[in-house]
Amino acid sequence: MNISPETKNRLVSPDGRRGGVECTWLSCFSRWARILLLVLLPAPAAAQISPGELSRPHTALEGPLQCVQCHSFGAGRPQLKCLGCHTEIRHRITAKLGYHARAVDRSKGEMDCARCHSEHNGGNFDIVRWPATKETFDHHQTGYSLEGKHLQLACQQCHQQGKLAAQPPGLAKNPGRTFLGLSTQCVSCHKDVHGGQLETNCARCHTAVGWKPATLFNHERSKYPLTGRHERIVCEKCHRQVGEAPGRAQYKGLAFSDCTPCHNDPHKGAFTTTCRSCHDTAGWRQTRLSSNFDHQRTHFPLKGKHESVACAKCHKTTDFNAALPHAKCRDCHQDWHRGQFRQRQDQGDCAACHSENGFKPSSFTAARHKETAYPLEGNHSDVSCEKCHLPARESTNYHPKRSACLDCHKEAHEQQFVGQPHRNRCESCHTVGGFHPSTFTVSNHRETRFALVGAHLAVACTDCHKVPPEPAMRSSARFHFTDIACVACHRDPHRSQLSRSQTAYEKISTKQGCEGCHSTRNWKIAAGFDHEVTGFSLTGAHRLVDCIRCHHSPENNGSRLVVFEKTSKTCSSCHKDVHAGQFRRAGRDPDCAQCHTTLNWRPSVFDHEKDSAFSLAGAHQKVACRLCHLTRKEISGESILFYGGITKECSGCHN
Repeated sequence: MNISPETKNRLVSPDGRRGGVECTWLSCFSRWARILLLVLLPAPAAAQISPGELSRPHTALEGPLQCVQCHSFGAGRPQLKCLGCHTEIRHRITAKLGYHARAVDRSKGEMDCARCHSEHNGGNFDIVRWPATKETFDHHQTGYSLEGKHLQLACQQCHQQGKLAAQPPGLAKNPGRTFLGLSTQCVSCHKDVHGGQLETNCARCHTAVGWKPATLFNHERSKYPLTGRHERIVCEKCHRQVGEAPGRAQYKGLAFSDCTPCHNDPHKGAFTTTCRSCHDTAGWRQTRLSSNFDHQRTHFPLKGKHESVACAKCHKTTDFNAALPHAKCRDCHQDWHRGQFRQRQDQGDCAACHSENGFKPSSFTAARHKETAYPLEGNHSDVSCEKCHLPARESTNYHPKRSACLDCHKEAHEQQFVGQPHRNRCESCHTVGGFHPSTFTVSNHRETRFALVGAHLAVACTDCHKVPPEPAMRSSARFHFTDIACVACHRDPHRSQLSRSQTAYEKISTKQGCEGCHSTRNWKIAAGFDHEVTGFSLTGAHRLVDCIRCHHSPENNGSRLVVFEKTSKTCSSCHKDVHAGQFRRAGRDPDCAQCHTTLNWRPSVFDHEKDSAFSLAGAHQKVACRLCHLTRKEISGESILFYGGITKECSGCHN
């Protein structure tokens, strides 16, 4: 057979050389066989070699000898050559930019292109298969998430040829339809309304939720941090509009070294000092003394709250040189305590307990209280003065009665301890360190009629000593009990069902009452109870299940009666049929033990060879169950996997 030089020159060997003369017989046999078939066979037969007609963008590659332009033949697995022509995609994958850099599985090479781009389906076939519609496409996969108002835009509003910041190689083929090359910078779509005054990174001050307000801008990072009343001024007050362009405000070149560029001088130049000498941003009327006058150099330096007192409060006249009495506090302030402290050595000088910083709180501390006849200790040191010295303005009593606890505290136990040995002495069980916990310990409890042992040692006192419902004891917990049996404190959860004779539970214990199965060490550990006597052995995972999971029965009143003898032994009585009745036969519940054991629900012990009509001999043994059992149905809001109705024909699963 003679092959024209043009045809021979278009043949490409596996090593990429023209003419195919360098390929070996073994490596090129398959490829040469295809070429011979294309040349020798008639047109209808040759057409059967191609999977179908190419799409319109690839019509130039039609023909039996053009396959090698997109496909690589020879030894090894076939490969595609998509990125040889689509250089713009190759460039972005290499640079790790955009959607393709995230979507392409690099381990599969260019063969992964066929996952989204299918060929040989005809000239009118759209070879771009989107994973979702344009409206539901997850833009986060491109590396640029859409947020705020960007979510409301149509794709074409941003993806326009005129907004492409830099065209990647190969983009000029069809720039009108591309989604590539769009910049993520704001100025690529939005006009710079600041006229170049600020940097172009709009995201430093604005968000996609809305242009105004600039929620991310922090004036503290500027050259003029806002303080005081400046924090409440709107931006337009200082940043006025420049020119007629809307939104164009002045941000550069503002004078702020002094107050006068924005504020008028109400003093008409009478003071040579700056405004800051007497005023600050907290408010105009809140003034400080002028720097020309220093009150600290006088005989009465101003400290604490004296600094905020108006001059006219002390200086009644305009004669500031007139002498004012100021040796003692009472020269200006009245004695609010009505002479209760006159017997002290300092004759009740106010400065002993108060300072210029404020009348309250007093500087008379708990440490100084130790010098009195009643030192403050424990929690008393944290009690506010007003708790004991009830505020009554000038009539407040600072020498109250304090001989016993009940002088200040209410008797909390309703006279239960009025007798021996306590005689209502609070210090028998409590200290000034705190009313709770009580100093009445477990050792003390052994001296009572009910010694604490076992789990009772860990029970909080309030669990037993509760406030009873009787009106006579409504405000206090009960500490004296007439009945100390178990049922006096604990409810009988079995409702006497275990007290019947001739039961399996009576045979394992000769004790009466709760002690027959339980002890004070632990309620849920039934000492000596053997589940084998019930006829239902606990094996596998059942050994780890709490008793209450099987022995329960809800009642109308909300309580739960634990049922023991009438507990069902079938799987369906405790476990939900997750197969929705697929394996129910003759109206009876399915036998779960046919596929499962108590050791574990998975893996199943189902034998496909014995219990089904389809053998898994051969390669089927390695196939996961879920690959054949795919059918799910929605039943009562749940997706149920069905095992029946699966075809046994090969074509049902294999193409």
